[in-house]
Amino acid sequence: WMQRKYVIFYHARSSGSGHNASVLRHAPLHNVSAWHKCSIGNDLPPLVWREHFRQSKFALVIRGDTPSSHAFTNALFFGCIPVVISDAFRIVSPTYDLDAPFLKLDDFAILIAEEEFLRDPLHILQQLQKIPEIEIEQKLVALKKAQECFVVGHPHGQLVSLILQSAHQSATKQIERCDRFRRTSRLNSSSSSSSSTLSSFWCSVWWCEHC
Repeated sequence: WMQRKYVIFYHARSSGSGHNASVLRHAPLHNVSAWHKCSIGNDLPPLVWREHFRQSKFALVIRGDTPSSHAFTNALFFGCIPVVISDAFRIVSPTYDLDAPFLKLDDFAILIAEEEFLRDPLHILQQLQKIPEIEIEQKLVALKKAQECFVVGHPHGQLVSLILQSAHQSATKQIERCDRFRRTSRLNSSSSSSSSTLSSFWCSVWWCEHC
């Protein structure tokens, strides 16, 4: 990983995106020559795109029409540390925290606020180059685990088992909620029945005293 040719990989189409994403997605493209030792620009031929991605240390994951981006899974596939620029990414992509409780998003990715990125996109390059080596090593260890968990076709993949585990947990929680609802309904029904019986009793007492 340390011997890879490019620091950052990011290539985006020149077409626009909704929800003000174009401003974010095109920000790195305004001064491409300033991104030293990076592969930054518009579309590349498929084989070149793949080779540049494979030779990059970090990959920008900038939101598009939605808060998520396929660049995230591409980064995992090529062994790049994802640099996520999407304020709502955690909300729409909770899988990485919930399906693998031993693996957190911050363990193998870097999250940068959209506003901070827009103020000075090039500053991100300086930030990444200043990350201590020990922190990089920790992220790479976690990144390998993330690949096993979420990359389809990984030789040590756990994706299917995690999906089944998640489905089982969801089903178990649903059953527990149903059981709680039934118990609450029985208690309410029992309480209502008891109240009705008591009301009838006191009505009878009142009738006897006043007749």
